[in-house]
Amino acid sequence: MKQMIAISEGWYTISQINGQLNYNDLQFGLVSLKTGAENFVFQYKIEQNADGKVSFAEVPKNSNDGKQLLIALWSRLQGNWTLLFFRNTIKSSLPFRFSIEL
Repeated sequence: MKQMIAISEGWYTISQINGQLNYNDLQFGLVSLKTGAENFVFQYKIEQNADGKVSFAEVPKNSNDGKQLLIALWSRLQGNWTLLFFRNTIKSSLPFRFSIEL
């Protein structure tokens, strides 16, 4: 466990999904931008054998997740650039507010 914490430089969470404990390295974030997503780029099942030794097994990734993430990121980039471009065309007397979720 100490080695995993060191690798993630202390940026981790432990979650329980369907009774299975998972170690999530937060340094690289989620594979999905969907609200409530819990599939981290680096996610490991925490397993304990009969002797009490703890081991970690990487949770398999869905190859479609990466593709969907790139499509969503590209869409967000296009939308944000368009928004920033049109911001300059709005009269300066109008208040302009927007937020970007990361």
